[in-house]
Amino acid sequence: MYSRSTALVGLALVLAPLTASAIDTQQSPLADAAFRDWSGVRTMTTLSDESVLSEYIALTHSRDTEGALLEVVFVPRFSCTPMVRVIVPEQRIQSLSEQGLIQLAIDDELFAFPAVADSDSALREYSFSAGHSRQQQLRSLLDSSSHLMMQHTVAAGEQEAAIDSDADEPIRFSLLGSRLSVEAVEAHCLSHTAIPFELPVPD
Repeated sequence: MYSRSTALVGLALVLAPLTASAIDTQQSPLADAAFRDWSGVRTMTTLSDESVLSEYIALTHSRDTEGALLEVVFVPRFSCTPMVRVIVPEQRIQSLSEQGLIQLAIDDELFAFPAVADSDSALREYSFSAGHSRQQQLRSLLDSSSHLMMQHTVAAGEQEAAIDSDADEPIRFSLLGSRLSVEAVEAHCLSHTAIPFELPVPD
């Protein structure tokens, strides 16, 4: 039986290895999805098996941290189920271990953010790993709030390592325009026409 909760948790786990096998990615803006501090893009990633993974993404850049993004992602291959992710430059978190936890403050109200992490040499990506009701709760908060702060929390034994580092400073995002942008991007995903998959013809 299909479970939206299982699909939402599985989506974060599946996307990382899929994109890791990418051989080419093209990105194009969605002009009708730009509202206030948010905008929309479509990415098309050709994978190693020559299939194409399309993602429709509503996003905003951090106000104070270059390279940091807050995104709501819709993937036609996964029934346009929304997934929230935060992308952070590695240098902001280099002093913390892999066990560092994520905490969000949305309009100064704390929100637990269990995440699946994926990283390369420059960025670390945190995808919200939760069931359908929590995903919907987070999306509703993004729709109705004005700002979000993301911060790492560390275990007691790691506190000393974080001293004199800016890694524990919050990363701030504006939520102005998020609801309209996310709705527009979701509509693009729902109207997506899949590219036919054709096996390569051997020489």
